[in-house]
Amino acid sequence: MSLDRRINERLHVKRKIGILQSDRSVVYAWTHDLSIGGMQVLTEYNADIGKEFNAFMSVYDESRRDQVIIEFRLQVRHVLYDGSCSCFRIGMQILSFRGDSREYYERFIADRLLKMGTPIPIPPRSSTPTTDEV
Repeated sequence: MSLDRRINERLHVKRKIGILQSDRSVVYAWTHDLSIGGMQVLTEYNADIGKEFNAFMSVYDESRRDQVIIEFRLQVRHVLYDGSCSCFRIGMQILSFRGDSREYYERFIADRLLKMGTPIPIPPRSSTPTTDEV
């Protein structure tokens, strides 16, 4: 039995995410679920716990009525091989966002959860910094 240690509600949604490698190449993965503080991604690649990555994904922003790019810095928190989908499931914590990405990300999650009938409180801004260094 697995213990869920996440503080925030999980949103089970499949979104394509680009993970930038140190050589500037991009590895694409799919989200398994998202939350305000992190996400799980499904990928054929393994990752080392503690490793940090810059990543991005595109979502539709209801208030802008357009696609927006969310850019963030992630840290690998756990890795397991998920036999049900024949790939790795990697838990990542969001360390920081770039520019307006935090606003877009929070709004995307809140909009999706509201559509499902699950309103969530958004944590104070100090919990995940926004930076232009991502």
